[in-house]
Amino acid sequence: MLQRTITNSLLFLLLTVAITVYAQENTQGELPEDAITRLGKGGINLMQFSPDGSFLVVGTDVGVWVYDTDTGNAKELSSDEPAHINALAFSPDGKILATGGFSNPIIQLWELDTGKKLNNFRFKSETGSVVGLAFTEDGNKLIIFDKFGELRHWQIQTNRIVFNTHSVSNNFQAIAYSKRHNIFATGQEIGSIHVFDASSGKRQKGLIGHSSLLKRDDKDIWSLAFSSDGSKLASGSMDKTVRLWDVVNRKHIARFSGHQSWITALALSSDGSILASGDANKRIILWDTQSKEKRVELEGHTSGIPSLVFSPDGTILASASYDGSIRFWNPNTGKEISIFATGHTKWITSLAFSKNDKILTSVDFNGTVDLWNMKTKQGHSYLNIGQIITDNLSAISHDGILYAAMGINYTTAFYPLGFGRRGGGSRRGTKFQVWNLSTGEELHGPWTDQNYYVNAVTFSPDNKMLVISDRSKGILSWNIETREETVLINQRFPFKKRLTFSPNGKMVASHGTHGTTHIWNYETHKDITPEYLKKRSSALSFSTNNMILGIVHRDKIVLWDIKGNELKERGSIKSVNIEEITFSPYGKYLITANLHGWKYYIKVWDIETGNELLKLKSHTEKITVLRFSHDGKILASGSLDGTILLWDWEKITKRLLIKRVENLSINLIPPVILPKYDSKEAEAAAVKFWLKEKGYTLEITPNRFSLNNAKGKVLSLNSAGGRLSIDDVEVIVNNDYFTIKVYQIGTGTFIHEDGEIKYFEIEDGKNTQ
Repeated sequence: MLQRTITNSLLFLLLTVAITVYAQENTQGELPEDAITRLGKGGINLMQFSPDGSFLVVGTDVGVWVYDTDTGNAKELSSDEPAHINALAFSPDGKILATGGFSNPIIQLWELDTGKKLNNFRFKSETGSVVGLAFTEDGNKLIIFDKFGELRHWQIQTNRIVFNTHSVSNNFQAIAYSKRHNIFATGQEIGSIHVFDASSGKRQKGLIGHSSLLKRDDKDIWSLAFSSDGSKLASGSMDKTVRLWDVVNRKHIARFSGHQSWITALALSSDGSILASGDANKRIILWDTQSKEKRVELEGHTSGIPSLVFSPDGTILASASYDGSIRFWNPNTGKEISIFATGHTKWITSLAFSKNDKILTSVDFNGTVDLWNMKTKQGHSYLNIGQIITDNLSAISHDGILYAAMGINYTTAFYPLGFGRRGGGSRRGTKFQVWNLSTGEELHGPWTDQNYYVNAVTFSPDNKMLVISDRSKGILSWNIETREETVLINQRFPFKKRLTFSPNGKMVASHGTHGTTHIWNYETHKDITPEYLKKRSSALSFSTNNMILGIVHRDKIVLWDIKGNELKERGSIKSVNIEEITFSPYGKYLITANLHGWKYYIKVWDIETGNELLKLKSHTEKITVLRFSHDGKILASGSLDGTILLWDWEKITKRLLIKRVENLSINLIPPVILPKYDSKEAEAAAVKFWLKEKGYTLEITPNRFSLNNAKGKVLSLNSAGGRLSIDDVEVIVNNDYFTIKVYQIGTGTFIHEDGEIKYFEIEDGKNTQ
């Protein structure tokens, strides 16, 4: 039953399923070279109503959207390339819109009514980190504030900087501007609030904010909002409180408590009577600023709130959520007016094509499943499990039929003035769910009735088996049809991991940046990992022909040839900051997702020569998943920016053939021949000598075991046992002895006795010195 194709059933569901269904606009913008289309509008950073209230402007991780507030019609402002938008400003007459953002060097001016880009009026920031914009009263200059604390005045007509000052403010995550007093306020990581004059950059007397001498944690200010007359300032913090300030007299007015999560969005109504606050866990509360009491709580969103804004006349409160929607509310009654817009998803975690490649299934970090029609490029929300998950706690089967996810009590908030995220809270699972997406049926089994502390999940290529890595129970496998449970590996894996099957289902790998990599024969459960493959890895992939294994370590990609149950190192490719990896169809090329500076690229490598053949500009944030269609014609990439890019692999392949001919040099680094030792004791002595020569030190006490490198980096754990590693060194601590592995040198087992580290021999399972 589970093996039938999903084509007809999914297309039927797209038309008839009685869940929330929405069409997502095709977001072309300026696409990278060789990209076919972009799916999704990008996660929301901020919103502003135009001065007359006729437009709602939305700044996302990939650009700007302008919505007509009467009709809901949207248009994307097409930039030279996708970019973060963290700052918006309207000219005094409301006709011109200025946009800028973090890791976005271009400040662009637009005609708001037409969406026309004013190419003669744009400024390239020196730092590329704009987070605050404001027009001067005469509209001739734009005030620019960047994340590094520089304040500039741009003379628009002459395209010149006429004023510049440094170190106005730094280490902040929130910013607000008061037009009435021409001042900026920044919320600092230490909880205080800085206020400074936007004309001169002169620091004024600040506010104590959420600072506390008694409580030093979780006081970062994530949101600020001025009243329209500039007399009041609201601040929201990770301490879960909202505070109201008298800006003129520098006095604290009120403290509002009621949220159970970090405050991520604030807005004050035009008359200052209503304060709206939103948090990282979907809650929105309206407060009466006179009585200091809660007026009403708004219910509807299913995820965190990054932005709140009142319309100029105060009749509408707009709320944006990580769930991808923008909702309009009546602030006086608390009633929802409409779900105004959808499609602003945040953080794609999984992708899978249907067997005939007509449907692309995507999952975001909230557990929402979207189905994308590959002909129309339209998306429809299909399923939401109503729980927050993270990337390694969910999985889609290779053909998009099965979906598994672990719900957790975990808070995630995305930095408002940059990229990345912050999380906190309990990771203990609440419920493990498995769904058949072709029927919309939840599949119940032994996974439903037990508590698991899952840190990885995957499906076998044939869809018959569900495999998880559990913190305390090892690696478990369930037959989805018979519900039979099998313990594959009876070994604890306390750290976040990923599980990856070989395409033929004969091997399964457990890997991650914490802990070591292991490869098992899935049928025999035998560990077949070569000793020097047992290292931390940030990404791993099997080639489609099951002949090559690629593993990303700290500064290189290591390729291993697969022959039966044996793995033999082929060679390595030097490269850093790789976050995802996959092989092309037929295994000729290796595709990696790379970070370089503040830019994210997709690189294509020749696995025979180790040469980098292509470097494609891609997403504005971390690339989290790479998937090929089954016919090999399309490569899909999903990102933390909330979008999916579809790439024309046939077109890319033609370029690659030319590049291969042009570059015949060999850059694949051959494997190092490991030293041969006469005895285990000699090997241990070589390990000990190498550590001393490279500046590594071990500090051992009755309660603590620490490994330090020459750069001062320290890793430590309880002496009772565990595993730690730095660079190419790994230490495994047992109760009575410890083992040190040094890549390309060897392995030694030691004890700490009489203040010295001595060789320790293990014989027949018994420990003898």
